[in-house]
Amino acid sequence: MGIRTWRKCTGRSHERFMRAAAVMFAVAFQVWGQSPVDIQVKQTRDLIAAHRAGIPRLAPIADASSQILLKGGGFYLCCGENAWIQEGDSRAGGPIGIQVARKTEQVAADSVVWVSYDSSNYERVLAEVARMPRGVYVVAFGPKPKSEFPPSVGWVDSQTGWDADSDLTLMGNVLSLWSLTGEVAAAASRAGKTLAFYQSAWMPGGNARNGLYSGQTFHKRTPKMQPVERGVLAGSYLEAIEVAVAGIAEGELAAIRTVRKTIDEHASAGKPVALVVTSHLMSGVAAKGNRAYRFEPDAAQLASKLSGGDYVVSLGYSGIDDALYKAVHRAGAGAAWALASSVKPAEPASAGDTFLDEHWEAGDAAVTVWGYDVPILPPSGIAQLFLYRLLFER
Repeated sequence: MGIRTWRKCTGRSHERFMRAAAVMFAVAFQVWGQSPVDIQVKQTRDLIAAHRAGIPRLAPIADASSQILLKGGGFYLCCGENAWIQEGDSRAGGPIGIQVARKTEQVAADSVVWVSYDSSNYERVLAEVARMPRGVYVVAFGPKPKSEFPPSVGWVDSQTGWDADSDLTLMGNVLSLWSLTGEVAAAASRAGKTLAFYQSAWMPGGNARNGLYSGQTFHKRTPKMQPVERGVLAGSYLEAIEVAVAGIAEGELAAIRTVRKTIDEHASAGKPVALVVTSHLMSGVAAKGNRAYRFEPDAAQLASKLSGGDYVVSLGYSGIDDALYKAVHRAGAGAAWALASSVKPAEPASAGDTFLDEHWEAGDAAVTVWGYDVPILPPSGIAQLFLYRLLFER
């Protein structure tokens, strides 16, 4: 090869190398330039997209679960992540017939048992699964394990990696919980039966209505869902979650960044903010702790000891804690109040108040089913966990 030719080829290679390097630098800059908030938003949106693409994986497990329930089998949540169990237990938009088993001895034979895990508790959950009574159909929610479950166990992928942080895996397991619940209801509807669901106690007549169906896995006569095709209810639920997450990501980020700054300032000063939650899911998450806050499980007790330099973050539900709200104002403290979209405080806000819309509506049920009297499948847990991660993950 002549010197001139060699230089010509090398020049082209160098040009290609420089173009590739520029692309790699741009990609790296985008990643490096992302704030923790941007990363959380992308992670959450990607997770929901993965669940939407993974809806077909639910069909055989929904069919198997439904068949056992239609034969009179029990329906249990057991083992694993306590926050996940709390999310599914006796809550608006969830099944009335589901029970919580804290020990495998509480599970009846020939039942459906749903369990959740992450990488930190997988071995313990696997041991619990091995102790289940005869005829039990176990469905395990979590990331792809390094050692496989027995063939008799149904597996629902959380769509998170094995080494993902526990809160992201929990989010994936909650998305799976309600997606699969919708598909079990759809499978039952195609068999002519209607899975019974709670209405929110915050809705007029909710408690009275729920009392009519207490203890029922399926409604005896009415209301009656019309047959629903596979994938429809899971898809509708995940679409509603996409809308809520988009609402938070597009409408609340300025306020979230302001609150994060305040949280960081308090943490740096050695005076972490107080976190109060009203939630099935979030009490279990908050109790695990984080250096940026101190968890206050008793709002009344917190209200009695507030001072002017304090800051409160309240992840609320269908109402604002009026006593805490007034106590914050009396003390001259600051607070961030996260609430359902329809909730407004009874008393005017002060300069220290920041309000965050959780972007779900009163009733906490996202999916309307033709023929059924109330909507089903709750969005609040995911919305609150998303906000929690935006505020406290570093």
